[in-house]
Amino acid sequence: MKQLSIIFSFIVLFVSCATITSPSGGEKDSDPPQLHSAKPEIGTTNFPKNSFEVSFDEFIAREDFAKQILVSPEIETLKSKYYGKKIKFSWDEKLLENTTYTFQFLNYIKDYNEGNILAGFLYTFSTGDIIDSLKVSGEIVNKTYEASEELKVNLVRVADFTDSTYVKSGFNFGTFSDKHGHFDFTYLPKDTFFIYGYEDKNLNKRWDEEDERIAFFSDPIESSDSTVVVFDLFMEDRPAKFIQAKHIAFNKIELVYEGELPEVEQIELYSYGERLPFIQIEQDETFELIFDESVAKDSLCVFVNKTDTLPLYKVGYKTPKIELAVKSEYVVDNEKVILKADYPIAFLDTSRVKTFIQNDSLVENTSRLLEDGFSIEVEFSNSDYPVNIVFRDSALTYQDSIYNNVFTKAVIRKSLEDFSIIQCVFPVNTYPLIVQLHSDKDELLREQYLDVGSTKMAFERILPGKYKLRYIIDKNKDKVFTSGSIKALRQPEPVIKYKGEVQLKPNWITEIVF
Repeated sequence: MKQLSIIFSFIVLFVSCATITSPSGGEKDSDPPQLHSAKPEIGTTNFPKNSFEVSFDEFIAREDFAKQILVSPEIETLKSKYYGKKIKFSWDEKLLENTTYTFQFLNYIKDYNEGNILAGFLYTFSTGDIIDSLKVSGEIVNKTYEASEELKVNLVRVADFTDSTYVKSGFNFGTFSDKHGHFDFTYLPKDTFFIYGYEDKNLNKRWDEEDERIAFFSDPIESSDSTVVVFDLFMEDRPAKFIQAKHIAFNKIELVYEGELPEVEQIELYSYGERLPFIQIEQDETFELIFDESVAKDSLCVFVNKTDTLPLYKVGYKTPKIELAVKSEYVVDNEKVILKADYPIAFLDTSRVKTFIQNDSLVENTSRLLEDGFSIEVEFSNSDYPVNIVFRDSALTYQDSIYNNVFTKAVIRKSLEDFSIIQCVFPVNTYPLIVQLHSDKDELLREQYLDVGSTKMAFERILPGKYKLRYIIDKNKDKVFTSGSIKALRQPEPVIKYKGEVQLKPNWITEIVF
């Protein structure tokens, strides 16, 4: 029994000695692993083997290195083995003759305890007499305010390029950009390439056109000592079309579409062959149909322009309530307040619309339904305090069973001196422009169209604060931004950002010259 105890203690001691642990005490390790040796050496020519190994001066974190690192040209049978401080790579296939191979370890070499990264580590060899030394550098520009992470960038020899290269994400040489879109290819042979880059959000090493942006340079490029290219990131343009009809509320159908809102010449709604009347609503990038729930059966079908058929089934929703939204929380001088309902209003009970100052002083108001059938105008006397507009229960009625709950909204009256104006000047304007005003949080606030030849436009009644400006050159003159298309080999319409933020002061005109 004593012998067993001694043996067990020895095993525990051995396991403890073999476990990689952080040293106790002392300063925290902030240094990344460093290369100790490489066999064969980095830069070996006439590479004779089907394997190599790299060793580091400390234990590194375990990874599936064969799948994680980027090899150019690609080695499909690459395998890796991890030995704590050492990694061995091997492959079964025959390598290309007279070719420089580059293994980019990206950020996958990091120490075991602290995770300090050895960034930019490369292993390179050549199957020929020389190591290729030409380069291609560049930048993929993100013209939107949507952030982008590192991008996969590929070079494809012109001779190897096919119609399916973008979809299959094929490449001869690959690398990654940094977060600013800059990239560098090194150790390239003298050749002519097509170049493109894409987001790889799901890390599947493929471009997924539904969810990921892409960029491509239209013309072939040659590797050299100083080749630099710049091109734009974009989301693949999708044809404008309705793709689905959804029963989203008691008596509402939403038509879901891709791209821009499609042109609608005719819409028909049927229930088991019987045509149903409906009201069509287009607002806030939505397209909805309001129908009579009482006569519609379970199965419905929407026909758009007599070409698209969108079937759907009814869902058992409760009777909805009318919702209201205020176009602006600020009223300038004696202007009226405009509110908009999400249902057409059949009856407005003006006696149930009240206006209060500080929730207790009743203020006389005049309210009326506007011609569009959705908007309600409310007018009240001047006040230096916020005015609460209150729609009592059932102030608005669409049908007997569809009405509003109590709705309250505070509205502040301001003067024109409280606002700012941005005056934009375009010295050269050979195409129409779509000028956009964004918040400092990148939210699109305003948009104006500037015709050819016009050199000035203004955004008025802007609250003081920080903003961003950009404009789109509308080359096809369709008054909307046209994205790029891999399928059509079309670049996106140019987008020009104003450098820096625009700081606005009250009662001030700020001139911006592009």
